[in-house]
Amino acid sequence: MFRSIFLTFFVAASVANAGQLQGTALYRERIALPPGAVFEASLLDVSLADAPAKVLGVARIEPAGNPPYQFDIRYDDAAVVPGHRYSVQAKITLKGQLLFITDTHNAALNGAPPLPSLIMRSVRGADKAAAASPSTWPFGPVSSYSGLLPAADGPGVRWQLDLLEGGRYQLRETYLGRGKGKSFDSVGVAQYDPSKQRLQLVGESDDTYFVRVDDKTLRKLDIEGQPIQSSLNYSLKKLTKAKLLVPQLQAKGMLTYQADAAHLALCGSDLRLPIAMEEAYKALETQYLKTRREPGDAVMAEFAGRVVQRASVDGGKPMQTLIVQGPAKLHPRENCSAAQPIAKLTDTYWKLTRIGEKPVVVKDKQREPHLVLATKDQRLSGHGGCNRLMGSYKLDGEKLSFGQVASTRMACIDGMDTEHLFSTELGKVQSHKINGNALQMLDASGLVILQFEAVALR
Repeated sequence: MFRSIFLTFFVAASVANAGQLQGTALYRERIALPPGAVFEASLLDVSLADAPAKVLGVARIEPAGNPPYQFDIRYDDAAVVPGHRYSVQAKITLKGQLLFITDTHNAALNGAPPLPSLIMRSVRGADKAAAASPSTWPFGPVSSYSGLLPAADGPGVRWQLDLLEGGRYQLRETYLGRGKGKSFDSVGVAQYDPSKQRLQLVGESDDTYFVRVDDKTLRKLDIEGQPIQSSLNYSLKKLTKAKLLVPQLQAKGMLTYQADAAHLALCGSDLRLPIAMEEAYKALETQYLKTRREPGDAVMAEFAGRVVQRASVDGGKPMQTLIVQGPAKLHPRENCSAAQPIAKLTDTYWKLTRIGEKPVVVKDKQREPHLVLATKDQRLSGHGGCNRLMGSYKLDGEKLSFGQVASTRMACIDGMDTEHLFSTELGKVQSHKINGNALQMLDASGLVILQFEAVALR
């Protein structure tokens, strides 16, 4: 079926003034959408509590197809007001009926951190709309598998895998021959492809694959999901009676607190776990409330915890619940993707894209403003658009500062104001953040004052 993407503009903007906001949205239910479903992501001004949100732009995918959804919202930069609050909302509808929608505030623009993956929640009617696509989960409500698999530097690794209803898993790998055995626990989303009889465990690290040999056997596949050609044992056998793990984790993900309930969306798998209000929870809540910008904000958090099975608040089936066991570290300017930068600060061509919230527009027949920070001698070179820039910098972890920035003295008809502001703001830089191929430079107060994009990695 032909799939097209439509972008709806709610403002009249020239290309020069058009802003661009990209992101990803998904839902975790194992539901295939009906053919007529439509996905929309909207950029909203939510500054006024007593007035409807103002729509700045919408990205629309019709038909929606299957998640994840990559969206690209275009908006008019001139409509963005400093100090206003902006949010991105994602939803899926079918003939006007709402099936999925985000239920948290997803901050955008005006210094907000990069968007995490937006998680849409099912509303009443979504399951009925997808009733024509029955579940293909063949593992029952709860099942446990175990086996001793080969190891490169020891007698083997004891695996225990729990598969839970709703497409979730728990895994413990215990390396034998290391004292009493060193164990590593993980949890995440389990996806099953009935056409290939293949099970995929999606977690923070590399995905793990199995093929379902029969009702009682899973055989491990290689890192690309292909058979392992070996006479050694790579099979897990189903236990007669499930014996569920209590995974111990160094949990890392996006923390939210809303309506007296806290959740953590784990990095890598986007598995969203409710957090029990016990043990070290209260300190985590207090720290979150001091750190967040707005109610419902998602904040990157790391802490030691364990996962237990608890009855849901409505008395339903037991569900995975996270217990906070130790002090937490919160990183308000990061998200899960920021933990794995692609570009590095030094020896990279960084194109200037924004000064504060103002986009940088390159004039005809002028060079684009950019920087290159050479590792050798910590020297700066670049261009302001009219003149070459040169100088020095100091780097200590995320701390970054620049010495006196010199330039050539050519006069240009256009672009001198941008070049002067660029040089001035460099003198205020105190730290930096890298998210993928995007670089942010921050002043002493933590405000983002310069933004760059990696164009040519060297």
